[in-house]
Amino acid sequence: MKPLEFSSFFSEESARFAVLSTYEFDPVHFERYLLGSTALAQARRIIVMVDANRFQKLLIESKTPARSLNQRYLVLPVRKSGGVFHPKLALLLGEKHADVICGSNNLTQSGSTHNLEILNRIPLRMDGEQREITHLPLVQQAIQFFKDCLVFGEARAGKIAGKWFGELADEFPWLNSFHSGSALNGDPVLVHTLHGGLWDRVLDRVGKAKPQKIQIISPFYDSDLGLLKRVRKQWPDCPVEITAQQNTSNLPAGLLSGFGRGVRLFELPGVNNRRLHAKVVAVVLNGKTLCLSGSANFTEAAFDGGNVETCLAWEAAGDALKLLFEDEFTRKPISPDEFEPGREQPPAEDKAPEPLMGVKSCVLDEKGRLSFTYSINPEFKPQMAAFALKHFSEREPVFTQDVKVTATGFEEIMLPPEINAGFSGAVLCYLVASKGDKQQISAPMWLIQEHRLTHEASESGSNSGREAEIRETGRGLVEHLDEVGSLQGQIQLIQYLMNLNIHYKDESQGRGVRHGFRVKIRDPFHPDTMPDWLKMSREQFPNLAEAIYDFADRHQKHVLQKHERKGNVNGLANFIDVMVTTSKVLFVYLRRGVLTQHFVTHRLREYLNIYTGIFPEYKDEEITGYLARIYSNRKGNPAQLKKTFEENNVGGHLRALLLIAQVVRGSADASDINKAANQLSGLVNQVTAFENKIGLGRATGIQICKALEDYEMLTENELGQWKELIN
Repeated sequence: MKPLEFSSFFSEESARFAVLSTYEFDPVHFERYLLGSTALAQARRIIVMVDANRFQKLLIESKTPARSLNQRYLVLPVRKSGGVFHPKLALLLGEKHADVICGSNNLTQSGSTHNLEILNRIPLRMDGEQREITHLPLVQQAIQFFKDCLVFGEARAGKIAGKWFGELADEFPWLNSFHSGSALNGDPVLVHTLHGGLWDRVLDRVGKAKPQKIQIISPFYDSDLGLLKRVRKQWPDCPVEITAQQNTSNLPAGLLSGFGRGVRLFELPGVNNRRLHAKVVAVVLNGKTLCLSGSANFTEAAFDGGNVETCLAWEAAGDALKLLFEDEFTRKPISPDEFEPGREQPPAEDKAPEPLMGVKSCVLDEKGRLSFTYSINPEFKPQMAAFALKHFSEREPVFTQDVKVTATGFEEIMLPPEINAGFSGAVLCYLVASKGDKQQISAPMWLIQEHRLTHEASESGSNSGREAEIRETGRGLVEHLDEVGSLQGQIQLIQYLMNLNIHYKDESQGRGVRHGFRVKIRDPFHPDTMPDWLKMSREQFPNLAEAIYDFADRHQKHVLQKHERKGNVNGLANFIDVMVTTSKVLFVYLRRGVLTQHFVTHRLREYLNIYTGIFPEYKDEEITGYLARIYSNRKGNPAQLKKTFEENNVGGHLRALLLIAQVVRGSADASDINKAANQLSGLVNQVTAFENKIGLGRATGIQICKALEDYEMLTENELGQWKELIN
C-alpha cells in the first residue's frame, strides 16, 4: 500500500459544495494548501465544522490569523456535552459527482502532510443515462450526519449552514432523483456516534460468530485498557494484535501481561519522527475482515458515544490489514516491557472556566447590518465595554461601538458604508473593557460575512477562459493580478494568491494534455510601472510580499520538486509553465518594489538547481534535478529525448532563466542589465557543465529570445536590449 498526500484527494474535480469536519483546525494551513485546490477553489459554499472548545483555544492562541475565515468559508463550532467533537469526515458535491472522505487526520499541517494517517475515499460518478448510482446511500448518510450536527452547533453559524443544507436538493437534484446502485454486503457504510456507540454496532455485526483475530491500530488507549477488557471478555479465545508507536502512543503496555498470550504487541520501526495517528479495528471472521476505520481511538469514550466520531465500516476479503505493512512500512513484534509509551492523552472535553468576556457570534449582511452576541462575567464588573472590529492584517480597530455591561447581550447596528466597503478579507471582532486604569481585551472571534460566503464564479467579473488558462498553465497571471487588484483591492489580491494552485500535470498518468489555446494580453505590459491600486496601499507591501513568496514556494514544492522526484519527460511542458509563471511574478514584483533582491535571487537559483541537477561521483548516490533524472531514465533513446527537448525549448528556457537570475543579482530592482554578464559566475559554470554532460549544447540566441518572449514581462525596448546582451 503506497502512501498519498491528503491534498491529492482534492486535486481532481471541482466541487460546488463542500463540508468538512475536524477536531483540531489550522485555518492558515487549510487556506494555503486546500482552499485553492481544484476541488475547493471554485466551490460555491464551504463549511468547516470544528470542536468548539478547540476553536476557542485557537482564537486565544493564534498568532497568524486566517485571511478568509468566515468570508470565503464558514466555520461552525460544534459542542456536544460529555465529550469532544472528533469526526474527520469530508463531503464534496459536484454537478455529476461526489466524494466521501473519512479518515483519522485533522485539518492541520501535521495531519495533512506528516502524520501516519489512514483515510478512505469513496467516489461517486454519474455517466450518461444511468438510473442507478453506486454509493449514493453513503453520500446521503454523510449529508444526514452533518445536518444532525447542526443541533449542537453555534446558533448563528448553524442557521446559515442549515439553510444551505436545505437547498442541496434543488442544487443537486440527482441526490433524490436517482436510485441507489445495487449494494453489496461489503460496501462501505458510514457509522457515527451522534445517536449511539460503536461498540454495540460491532457486537451486532459479529453476532454469535467467533472471530479468528482482532487487529487494532490506534494512537490512544484507556488508562486501564477498559475497551480491551471488553474485547477479551466478549471473545476470550480470540487473538488480539495491537500496533502502536514507541514514545507516541499512550498504550499502558505494562498492563498487557494481565491479558495472557492472546494479546500481542507490535511496533512500527523506521518511521523516523512521523507520528502514528491512524485508527483501525479489524475483525477477521470466516476468511473475511470486518473493518472499522475513521476518527475513533481505541477508547471507551470513542466507542460508547461520549465523543462524536465518524468511521467507515466495510467488509474485505482475506486479511485486509496485511497490505498496510508492505512496501514502505513494516511492523515487528515487541515485548510489552520493551515499550515506551507517549505522554499525550486522548482528547477530552475541556473543563476550563468561561473567559471574563468575549464575543459569542458576529454576523454581517450585505446591507451592512451587524448583529452580535457577547458575554461579560458578572464578577468582572468593568466600568465600560466596547465592541471592536479590525481587519486580520491590521493592528488597530477600524470600528468601535460602546455596549452595555451585562452578563449576556445582543446588539444590532448598521455599519458606516465606508467601513463595510473596506472589508475584503477576514475580519476579527472582540470586546475591550476598562476597569479603573486597567484595560482588558477579549479573545477575538471571526466575523461571519454572510453575503460573501456564497461564491459565484461569475462574481469576480473575470473571463472564465483566462481563469482556466491560469490554473492550467499560469499564463496571464500577473496581468490578472493587476485586474483583481484594480477592481477588488490589494487584500483581495493577496487572498487570491494564497488560494491559487496551478495544476500539476503528468501526462503519463492521464492527467490531460497541454491546452492549445492561449490567453493573449491585449495591452503592452510594463513591469516597472506601478499600478495605481498598488501605489495606494504601500502599508500592505509586507503582506503582499509574504503571499508572493508563499505562492512561489508552494509551487516549487508541489509542482517543480514533484516533477523532479518523478523525472518523467511527459511533464516537461507543465514544469516549464510553472517555472516561467513563478519567475515572472517574482521578477515583476521586484521591479515594483514589493520584493527584496536577495529573496528573489535565492529562489531563481533554486529553480535552476531543480531544473538541471547534479550527477553524483559515486554510483550509490542519488541523482538530483529534473533534467538529470529525465536524462538518466531515457538514456536508451537519446534521439527521441533530443527531439523532446527541442520541442519544449529546454535549452532556451535554461539560459533565459539564468539570464534573469543574473539581471536580478546585478541590479536591486532588476532594471539595469549592464552588470548582468559578470554575475553568478559559479552558477554559469555549473549550467555550462550540465549542458555538456547531457549533450544539450549551448542554446542559440533565437532559442533564448523565444523563451524570454514566453515570460511576457519586458517592453519591446527592453527585450531588444536583452537580445543584445545574449548575442
